[in-house]
Amino acid sequence: MTGDPPLGSCPKCGEGLSGAHVLVEYEKEDGTTGIWAECPICDEVVSPQE
Repeated sequence: MTGDPPLGSCPKCGEGLSGAHVLVEYEKEDGTTGIWAECPICDEVVSPQE
């Protein structure tokens, strides 16, 4: 990783994900930010887990 703060990890393989992997940021109904990111290991679009 290149200094990006970690977003969480891939729920499928556990790989750490950073801002460089973000595909989409959106606002959830409760006002929090949701993120979809591409895991470089699984090559899947996932919602990072903290």
